[in-house]
Amino acid sequence: MQIQIITQSELSKVDPVLQSDHPKFLLEKLIKIIDMEGAKTLLRSPIHGNNRDLLIGALFAFYARKISSREWFIQKPEKFPDIELSAFSDRPLADKPLDTVGVEITSIPEKPNTFEEALAILAEGKLSKLYQRDIRPALLVFINNTHAPAWAKQFSEFFQRSNDRFGQVFAIYLLEVNPTDSFVYEVDSLRPTGENYVFKLNEELARKFIAHPMHERFARKIV
Repeated sequence: MQIQIITQSELSKVDPVLQSDHPKFLLEKLIKIIDMEGAKTLLRSPIHGNNRDLLIGALFAFYARKISSREWFIQKPEKFPDIELSAFSDRPLADKPLDTVGVEITSIPEKPNTFEEALAILAEGKLSKLYQRDIRPALLVFINNTHAPAWAKQFSEFFQRSNDRFGQVFAIYLLEVNPTDSFVYEVDSLRPTGENYVFKLNEELARKFIAHPMHERFARKIV
């Protein structure tokens, strides 16, 4: 993922991790909403747009943990980007130890039946926005549709030739599994093309926390 390095002076002014939550804590809150209103409501209703971004961001944070072997914390800025992930590196404090990744999230709902319709939703929702040229956030496409696996491949082909203002692009979608399993999902790297990973949320929540010395000093909430 494209990473912005935070300077020591910026870190001392406003530490992003102090304002962020570990995905486990976010998921505990979101699961309560799911228990009360149902997963379909949270995943589809427009009134849950912010909560849906946090849910998808939390699931994506476990992907970031897998590929980087670090714990990533999440915050949702007021305006831009949709979510921001932060993690400490192994660099000393004097050498900019905090890495951050801005992520824009767009959802492809269940209604479209063709890839062309899905692409039109993506183009209208995110690709048409005029981001500053020096800001290249990652794009995370939540394909909330039964065509997700096939469309992820087509999105990958599209983004190999797309002249947009995003950096790396990922797809995330739920997989149909046994009803007793909760949130089994796949994350695909669309640009650059890379390995795809399948995650079981229960397993990710149970994994041992990857400790870092900076967590005790800065992190507001750790496992």
